[in-house]
Amino acid sequence: METDIIEVRASNYFARNNAVLQITERDLANIQAILPELRPLSITPQRLVRLNFSPAGESQNRMLQKICNNFCFDFHRTRTNALLLVLNQEIRLKHILNIHQLQNLYYDLTGELLLRQEGENPVSKPAQPPATGQLIQNTGGAGKYRAR
Repeated sequence: METDIIEVRASNYFARNNAVLQITERDLANIQAILPELRPLSITPQRLVRLNFSPAGESQNRMLQKICNNFCFDFHRTRTNALLLVLNQEIRLKHILNIHQLQNLYYDLTGELLLRQEGENPVSKPAQPPATGQLIQNTGGAGKYRAR
């Protein structure tokens, strides 16, 4: 599958020579030469977790979620076991199949870049309960009970 030049933006991730490449301004200046070597990265649960998507909780077929600037990006499993992006629990976006497409949509809607986290994966670490005898404080709002 050939990559469409219109979809390539700075900070997008692609496969190139069996490695993940994050597009830079320098790459964009030389895009005609490298475009034939770029391959889209398909959306997988592992790649979504690296992009800071979190487990979505107890919902049928809903797997991973990210909320930013009043937009909720949910990924659901379909009957064919594919991943489907659902925006704000209403809009099904079947055409978003690759990471760079998700990055472009995310930026267009939120104004923020969707980038990989570096180092350890915080989603895979279990949450640490407060130490014994430590008080819990009601701070109000979502996630309102926190250790003090």
